[in-house]
Amino acid sequence: MKKRNKKIVKQALPWIACLFLITAIVNGICIYSSNSKNYVASTCRTMQAILVQVRNSLTEYKSLSWLLNYWQDHSDEMDLPGDRLNRSSQIQRLLLDHEYESLYSITPEQAESLSEEEQRIFAEECYLLLMPEFSSMKYSFNLTEITFEIVLDDTNIFPLFQGIQEGEKSFGGNFCALGEVWPFDINEQPGIREMYESKEDKAFFEEKSSLADAENREYLMGYLQVPVDGNLKCHLTAIQRITNIRKSIVDSARSIELINAVLLFICAVIILHMIYSKIIDPLTRIMSFLSDYAKTKNTKDIVQKLLTIEADNELGRLADDCSDMITGIERYSKEKQRMLIETERINTELELAARIQKDMIPGDFSAFNDRTDLDLYGSMTPAKSVGGDFYDFFFLDEDHMYIAIADVSGKGIPAAMFMMLTKNILANNAREGKSPAKILTDSNTAILMQNKELMFLTVWVAILEISTGKLTMANAGHERPALLKTGGEFELLNDKHGYVLGVRKGKQYTEEVIELEKGSKIFVYTDGVVEAIDSEKEQFGTDRMLEALNRVAKESPKQLLDEVRSSVDAFVEEEEQFDDLTMLCLEYK
Repeated sequence: MKKRNKKIVKQALPWIACLFLITAIVNGICIYSSNSKNYVASTCRTMQAILVQVRNSLTEYKSLSWLLNYWQDHSDEMDLPGDRLNRSSQIQRLLLDHEYESLYSITPEQAESLSEEEQRIFAEECYLLLMPEFSSMKYSFNLTEITFEIVLDDTNIFPLFQGIQEGEKSFGGNFCALGEVWPFDINEQPGIREMYESKEDKAFFEEKSSLADAENREYLMGYLQVPVDGNLKCHLTAIQRITNIRKSIVDSARSIELINAVLLFICAVIILHMIYSKIIDPLTRIMSFLSDYAKTKNTKDIVQKLLTIEADNELGRLADDCSDMITGIERYSKEKQRMLIETERINTELELAARIQKDMIPGDFSAFNDRTDLDLYGSMTPAKSVGGDFYDFFFLDEDHMYIAIADVSGKGIPAAMFMMLTKNILANNAREGKSPAKILTDSNTAILMQNKELMFLTVWVAILEISTGKLTMANAGHERPALLKTGGEFELLNDKHGYVLGVRKGKQYTEEVIELEKGSKIFVYTDGVVEAIDSEKEQFGTDRMLEALNRVAKESPKQLLDEVRSSVDAFVEEEEQFDDLTMLCLEYK
């Protein structure tokens, strides 16, 4: 790059000194302020541009009218902000299932044809996508407020969105209390009344000094109608506080305005050539080259053009910097594209791994629908895309059934892979007709031979003799089962605990035998149930689990699991699930 060290200020210094010398001799220091009306007009133009930009974002949605009605009628049903990650995957499924191009392309008719759950998810996602637009406009242009409102009648409005509060430093905005109705008197809002009565597509403004958040302050209110299908009347409102500039625009000596104008005109003529040749022409060319780049993205051609800028000052360096910037943008775009492809590949692999894991865990319980001797139901909810918990069951013969539940150390892909290995090892030992204790002993030996990463797992395994109700079980460091005897309540079974699998060689395991009576139920689970925590970091615990089980003790295994899961969800509320949550319940009939 060329050396361009001379400063524009140095080049223009003689002319600037001459200008200030003449004005100083004639008038001294002259204060010249912009006219108040021009200031307000400029503010109105800026606010109108903001309102139009936000309105354009709203009207991109073909189903805007449907969304407005839904937000208004179902505000108390919407889960905001909710689980954004889960909702994002639900939106992707919705688009794929219905072959919609994007959320923007969904029409009111298509939205109406969605299921209630899909409608709620669609409405929530659109709301959460639009909310940052209001906060961004509020923050970027230092507005006092920007809102989107539906006029219910001449006395009430229904607010939908609201930007961040005045003076708030954090970015992201706050939600209006959906479902809340604000008092509204259209007779006290001439700007709004004029907007709805007029057929012109423009913003309408009025000045006020009676907002509730501050006294003795003047505000400029801007309104812009948002056209929607149907009978809805809705508009955007932007509010800007006007500082007390009228007093500062004092009686600047009107007699000297003409003298200043003449002097400035003479000086402007003198320095016009210098400004054009040293500033305007190079700057115009740089802007033209950048505009061409925005259209063509031809990096090599634009860089060559920028090198033709001969200005030996900051504009010359600006041309060099623009050249470097364009080259950097090109590199960044390629890297971003590569990263997007890699991210999509990883996400696809995670989805495939989750499906594979789901297929490996028994999920079809229809075989128990017609059985009169026993019923069984299980569920596994991983903390991440895939998890390390699993349960398993199958019939060894007509009178014997194998049941197991386990919790692998760690989470994610490593735990899922170790889970698949250990699940097969346990099942293979069971199919060889071994007792529960022998299953654990031999499985521990097999796992240690293939466990270079030093992972481990807790296991509860049992074999049920269906004809007699004899349940033989062994426990390798797993959570204690909960047992319901006929006519009683669920209680923790104080079974003997052995060592976890995958840590020590030669460990021997013992087993216990209990007799299940008619109507008995046994509930087994992983620590993700009892160790679920709420916002205060308090654990769900076995007491709450037993309370949930005993509330529906007479119900089916599926209803028992549903009640426990509902109790856990109500306890943790919005707290993120940090461990896999797995449960299995057997009823001996």
